[in-house]
Amino acid sequence: MTDDAALYDLLTPHERQAFDEGTPEFREELRREMQRFISEAHAFVEDYWKGFLEIVAVRGQEAALEYTHRFNDVTQRAADQLGDGRTRYLAMIEAERERLFEEYNRDPDAQKRRLGVPIPLSGPEPAHRPRQNMPIGQLAVRTAVRATVWTLVRDAIRAIVR
Repeated sequence: MTDDAALYDLLTPHERQAFDEGTPEFREELRREMQRFISEAHAFVEDYWKGFLEIVAVRGQEAALEYTHRFNDVTQRAADQLGDGRTRYLAMIEAERERLFEEYNRDPDAQKRRLGVPIPLSGPEPAHRPRQNMPIGQLAVRTAVRATVWTLVRDAIRAIVR
């Protein structure tokens, strides 16, 4: 939970005056509303971040950049509807994005697990890796060995089937 000083910093000057002059019940109600507002911003940005990570993995950086532009547009439109709360909303969204970015920089795989984003498996190296600069003689020998092995396998299967 966010402490009172951090919540107070998010209030507009008008809200601060009302908070300072309000009853304990009013203050508690305002705290609950601000916590709800913060939780919604947190969930909104986490959903965006999860989608962003999935899109980068599946469709690439260009698609993820387009997704980010759409997110920014939606964020701006939502902020424009908030009137006095516009600046506060944008600051909260940016703080959440920064927090998630820092978490990602610390441990990307842990964050992906927490968000439920598939992590690409990085298994052991394949036993055989074709080489681009293989000499022609070596390539010919490898091809002949493969052909011989497959010929033996084919002949063994034919012998079993007959």
